[in-house]
Amino acid sequence: MLALIGTGTIMMIVLDVLKAYTSTFENLYNKVFSAILREDEKNFKRNLFTGGTYYAIGIFLSVLLFPKEVAVFSILVMIWCDTMAALIGKKFGKKKLIGNKTIEGSVAFVLTGVLLVFTLQYTFPDFNFYKAGFVTVFLAAVFEQQNFIRINDNLSLPVFSGFIFIIINNFI
Repeated sequence: MLALIGTGTIMMIVLDVLKAYTSTFENLYNKVFSAILREDEKNFKRNLFTGGTYYAIGIFLSVLLFPKEVAVFSILVMIWCDTMAALIGKKFGKKKLIGNKTIEGSVAFVLTGVLLVFTLQYTFPDFNFYKAGFVTVFLAAVFEQQNFIRINDNLSLPVFSGFIFIIINNFI
């Protein structure tokens, strides 16, 4: 599994580097993918990697660094919680917290995370998601809200969530 994810991640990295430094490939890339790229991703010299590449790197690192259950948890925090925060925040967000982040988006993140913890506890009954899951989801929402580090959250959020989960689960 790790080899497959790693191969796909390396391919995405290579494609991003090629589009940034080869005009022929940049033109082809634009024709194929420009409809799905965000505006800030279209400046290939300024933003070497797209959100999708950071996504793949985040998944790869989670599978590499964490036990299976924690990897699944941290990847799903990125996929479900962050996505729901963005969708709800953009559609219904009225109260801004920091930058374009809203209270409504953060609440959606946490509520989605709570459902995720219950679902994973049911899916992996021998693994205790309750002990660290709820606190990790809350801290991940704060982390995502604050943007402490200037790394794309598709990379930083699953890695942060996995490490926090392990710290809480093993040391507290």
